[in-house]
Amino acid sequence: MREILSLTLAAALAAGGCASVEPTAFGLYRQGVDAYRASQYPQAVTYLTQAIEQDPKAKYYSLRAWALAKQGYLTDAMQDADQAITLEPTQPRGYYDKAGFHAVLGDHQPACDFLRQAMERGVGPNQIRTDPDLDRLDGVPCYEAIVAP
Repeated sequence: MREILSLTLAAALAAGGCASVEPTAFGLYRQGVDAYRASQYPQAVTYLTQAIEQDPKAKYYSLRAWALAKQGYLTDAMQDADQAITLEPTQPRGYYDKAGFHAVLGDHQPACDFLRQAMERGVGPNQIRTDPDLDRLDGVPCYEAIVAP
């Protein structure tokens, strides 16, 4: 089998090389995930933007929103979260993202409002309680009412 692959590659190169293969949207998303996990946020934004250009999906917008937020681009992050909501209005992802961004901005009431909407779509209080991105809401009455056991 290895010999056949080697011969096929040699024939392709002899015929002028292999055609370039464009990465799939999912492949670009995976590269964005890897870059995000490595705290390479500008690179993550680049990969995710390319994925969105090929196949706009809420999860691509959501991760790009967080990569933007990690760089301080909260207005752009909010826009991506809005796009995630537009694409998947019944899913919690975009609402939860917006709650986190509002928490970072110190906008307590909108953060709580978006958390409630995320909970209506399946996010549980334990997830909210243990999310470090929401630590800024500790002690805020509307937040405490949401996470109360």
